[in-house]
Amino acid sequence: MTGPLPSIRLFRALAILLWFAALPAMAAPAWLIAMPDETARAGATIVLDIVKPAAQADWPGSVRLKLTRDGRTLEVALAAVEPVSPEDTRRTYRGVLPAHQSGLVRVELAGVESNRLALLVSTPDAIEQMQSPVDSAMTPATQPGGSGGLLFPANEPALSANEPMYFVIGSHTTARFQLSFKYRLFDPDSLPVEWFPPLAGLHFGYTQTSLWDLGANSAPFHDTSYRPSLFWQGATAGEGLMPDLLRGGYEHESNGKDGANSRSIDTLFAQPVWRT
Repeated sequence: MTGPLPSIRLFRALAILLWFAALPAMAAPAWLIAMPDETARAGATIVLDIVKPAAQADWPGSVRLKLTRDGRTLEVALAAVEPVSPEDTRRTYRGVLPAHQSGLVRVELAGVESNRLALLVSTPDAIEQMQSPVDSAMTPATQPGGSGGLLFPANEPALSANEPMYFVIGSHTTARFQLSFKYRLFDPDSLPVEWFPPLAGLHFGYTQTSLWDLGANSAPFHDTSYRPSLFWQGATAGEGLMPDLLRGGYEHESNGKDGANSRSIDTLFAQPVWRT
């Protein structure tokens, strides 16, 4: 019987190296947190995506986020943004940062084991604090998290991140990772956009989430979700009850199997954003 191909042996060797690199942190966090940006504004809204452990049956309606800086800690309450089913592995939470918090802050969940993130919190300068409501209404729509970046940046590259991406190795030699990107189908300066400007907001998205057993003989993927999507995102008129920003489209989720093991979900989604 011939042995594994060299490429397969190299691939498994890299996986084993990754696992040994994680041995000092073998008590891996059961909860995973991710943020859309590494910066935020003091006193502004913060958005957090959370992946719950497989053993956790239900989602909590709220969580507490622990902020640590210079040995001092404080906690911020975060509430769930929208309802999800217990089978969903990710949920978004939102809260408000303290107005006096600033600088480089370590972020983690309070009361449970989770990974840690570094967040740079800045305070509004004097000019921004004195800015009139009229001037504020004329500025570009900013991210609800108050990070100072645009929610849908005009200068965003054609290929960019979509949902949070992560790679976590836990106990029992298992790993969980997610890859996610989006691709803008039409360049803003292209001829089709000149004919029909809304085409500039049309995107193709792809997200893949996998559970990987690095300890088994063949290092199999126990479960993988493939989620291609087609959606539009951009700013709207924002008049009356219309949102200021909108993201909506169609997503198909499949585990790539057939028969009784098949999982196929088609979703139409809309994510409106109103500025206050």
